[in-house]
Amino acid sequence: MTALRTLTLLIAALLATSVSAQSNTPPTPDEPRLLDTIVVSGSLPAPKLWELTKGEKKLLIMGSLTPTPRAMTWDSDTVSRRMSEAELVLGPPGISISADTGLVGGLMLYSSFKKAKQLPQGKTLRDVLSPDIYARWRAAKDLYLPNDNDVETMRPVYAAQALFDAAVSHVGLTNEDRVDPAIQKLADAKGIPFKKTKYFVYLKNAKKTMQQLAQAPVDDGMCMVQTLDRLQVDVQLLVARANAWAEGDVARLHSLPFNDQKKACIAAMADNDAARAQGLADPEGAARERWLRITRESLSTHDVVFAQVPMWRLEGTNGVLAALQAEGFQVKSPE
Repeated sequence: MTALRTLTLLIAALLATSVSAQSNTPPTPDEPRLLDTIVVSGSLPAPKLWELTKGEKKLLIMGSLTPTPRAMTWDSDTVSRRMSEAELVLGPPGISISADTGLVGGLMLYSSFKKAKQLPQGKTLRDVLSPDIYARWRAAKDLYLPNDNDVETMRPVYAAQALFDAAVSHVGLTNEDRVDPAIQKLADAKGIPFKKTKYFVYLKNAKKTMQQLAQAPVDDGMCMVQTLDRLQVDVQLLVARANAWAEGDVARLHSLPFNDQKKACIAAMADNDAARAQGLADPEGAARERWLRITRESLSTHDVVFAQVPMWRLEGTNGVLAALQAEGFQVKSPE
């Protein structure tokens, strides 16, 4: 069985983080400036841990964040010391998609995936977006993707993701996941078992699925709109949140407004018959429930468990903290 990163990109909206972009208003002294060295760098601690207890059971959760400062080196000493208390380390919630295709099948699937990302032949974003939304798109594209003409033929959800990636790079951040590989490495060095928790989807006929997805109608206009909304006003907040996370300043992180467009993008990708047939009708809900189930099972056989959860899945009314608190866990937030 070969895991296909290209196929995983099919649900790029699931893995994308909050989109932000440049404001034309000059920053105040307390705000990050877009093109200066305001993005923090060097060896930084990242956030402290949430500690959840229920009777004799303890769950330690590190909240991760993307994007993060590109020049940051994560100082994991504090997390390493707390991880030493644990008997098991859990990976983050998410989606894992794989298919049994072989090398030749993988190449064919990649070709099918590229087609699935594109608008119907001859169509461009100008044809599928309303005039006002297209004008906003062009303004953002001219800023972040001035030399990329191919993006004009992508479906809006993929064009929005490309715009997000470019905006992130523009302000000195990166979407690279620094935390999960580091957590796995620490667990291995300490001899603590590591357990993956992602919701697993296996495609029996991947090529046919990709063809169906390429033909399926996708109402991804709201994903584009919410992405552009963030691109108009939130790049400074994006940088500020990344800095606060990197510096371990949870109070500052909580004080910054956060309105994530991922849910609209996820819904757009999952709302079609091809996705539903593959078990992706509610991918985010499935990922959340699987992580919660594995966490419960792990705590039934271990006294202390360490976990890593992205901030956007951790907090809020639908976050895992609220779910665990409703089950009787006492939650101690980091100071």
